[in-house]
Amino acid sequence: MKSCHFCTHKAPIHEILSALRNGLFAGIRFCPKCKCIKPDRAHHCSICGQCVLKFDHHCPWVNNCVNFYNYKFFLLFLGYGFLLCLFIFFTDLPFFIEFWTKDYQERNLKASKIHLLFLVFVTGMFAISLSFLFFYHLYLTARNRTTVESFRAPILEGGPDKRAFDHGIRANYREVFGYDQRLWFFPVFTRFVASSLALISPTDCRGGFAACHP
Repeated sequence: MKSCHFCTHKAPIHEILSALRNGLFAGIRFCPKCKCIKPDRAHHCSICGQCVLKFDHHCPWVNNCVNFYNYKFFLLFLGYGFLLCLFIFFTDLPFFIEFWTKDYQERNLKASKIHLLFLVFVTGMFAISLSFLFFYHLYLTARNRTTVESFRAPILEGGPDKRAFDHGIRANYREVFGYDQRLWFFPVFTRFVASSLALISPTDCRGGFAACHP
């Protein structure tokens, strides 16, 4: 978890986050609870008690905020969980069908029916739930948007704009997963792109598009 005080970090000019230009009244975004300036896309988490960069939501399942620094791992967590539930569901489904279509008299086999019913039902429900959440966040990643921004568009100088930080699908996925596509599906840290495109709107790129897409 990172506080908003990271904005004092010294970095190349194209990596410095804009905190002065944007916001509700095109001015400084200030958090009265943290008593500090908030960069674009930073929001205060009432549960963690601090401002979080690219705040998506506070997830009770991982007991942490889903944000700029761990969004890749959250997506992989959803993907891994979805695939695991599918694997268990389809592995047990043939046995489930057999147990409930044939009359087994043995007591231990009758007890297994309940176990299989529970396992198939639970993994099926979790697979459906995780699939909706996983593919929804893949969509948000493709648009470089957070859950908060999907309900309330960022308000910049020109007004509300849901695509304010959209650099294109390829660049948006690189911002989350890194440049090396071989590491996309592994829970390892990858280099943050331009520290990052997630926090820079396309119109902020100085020196042309290449300045924000090294």
